[in-house]
Amino acid sequence: MFRNILIPTDGSPLATLAVEAGITFAKEVDAKITVLTVMEPFHLVSLDAEQISSTRTQYEALSEVHAAETLAAARTRAEAAGVPCVTDQPRDHPESG
Repeated sequence: MFRNILIPTDGSPLATLAVEAGITFAKEVDAKITVLTVMEPFHLVSLDAEQISSTRTQYEALSEVHAAETLAAARTRAEAAGVPCVTDQPRDHPESG
């Protein structure tokens, strides 16, 4: 029934638990997984202290590193469980409105 399970993550502790649960479920149903993370766009006005204290270039560089580490950790967990895993980090953001 399930062939490919999409697992979005932001690398937070709660999302990491969801990734682990998704991997376990995929193994049980013999499915592959796609792990996805999306970088939040930089905003000049934000409640996120990381965005306020960084330039756009710094923020985007740090976000790229965080996303790469998050996806690598998920891939490693999936491989250890014997679950085929593809990762994706879209670079374009949909326009609102």
